[in-house]
Amino acid sequence: MRVLVVGGSHLIGYYLLPLLVQAGHEVTVVTRGNRPLPSGQVRHLVGDRRQVSIPGDIDAVIDTVAYDVDDARLLLDSLQRRIGRYLVISTAFVYVGLESCWKGPATPLSEDWAAWDDDSWRWAKPGSHLAYVRGKQRLEAFLNQEALGYGMPITVLRPLLQIVGPNTDDGRFAWFWRRVRDGGPIWLPDDAREKAGPCQLAFSKDLARALCALLESPQNEPYASFNAGQPELWTYEEYLRMMAAVQKKTISIRYAPRATLDRWAGGVYRIPLPYPVPFDVHRLFRRSHIAPTPMADWVQETGAWFDVHDHSEPVWYEHRRAEWDWG
Repeated sequence: MRVLVVGGSHLIGYYLLPLLVQAGHEVTVVTRGNRPLPSGQVRHLVGDRRQVSIPGDIDAVIDTVAYDVDDARLLLDSLQRRIGRYLVISTAFVYVGLESCWKGPATPLSEDWAAWDDDSWRWAKPGSHLAYVRGKQRLEAFLNQEALGYGMPITVLRPLLQIVGPNTDDGRFAWFWRRVRDGGPIWLPDDAREKAGPCQLAFSKDLARALCALLESPQNEPYASFNAGQPELWTYEEYLRMMAAVQKKTISIRYAPRATLDRWAGGVYRIPLPYPVPFDVHRLFRRSHIAPTPMADWVQETGAWFDVHDHSEPVWYEHRRAEWDWG
């Protein structure tokens, strides 16, 4: 197929573009040109969707950076009746009332439980996380309502609340990986003992594999949505010990009250603890016929990339040496 990928130079695109090329597709990528793309393998249009002229010879679109209704409408209106598929990346944050799940054990969230509050977005501060979530909620509501009118199957992928993988400057994986690597004590807030799980993550390689599989498989319904992430559930200690096993390190995990950690840190002890919210991801793997990458494998693959490419010092690591003397 002739596939247009909007975005794709970052986390998911690191795997997605080579997979599409290997599958024999002709790939056109629209990005702002901030990161290099596979040289000679794809046609590259530099700019955002409002600046570039979208080619007419497109069979399907994979949209990784649609943040609101207008982003999707611009493409769908210009390509209506000329493309056969539209796949878009949303987010698992679209579930209303998600915050209540963080307070204790919850039933895994199914795709059909998502709902949209069309009014609350009006009070979201531009550029805030809430504005991002409300934009995705409105985007999904629009696509669900208009799928029949556009005359093409529309597929929505909802990555879980934290995506990990190579080719990213997101310091959340690096926070844990670097501390395991340096061999010093690793401090966690003591309430993590009770609120430590179940946690899930989304591996960027599996998101890319799922997009390729869904692109090539028939979709009978006009609109379909899928939670996208790893099925494995884990605690923070298990996550750290898995990293330690991959790096062949011995680690010391220590606990202290959050207030104590903040005092020792001289402010806020910044630790990117993942969200203890479970999601049902079986629908995606049934439809795409792919097997999820075992967690230990993607931890090793992501860590190997960080060891080679990530030489910056993230803000969450800037006072790391002081942590060795805490307690």
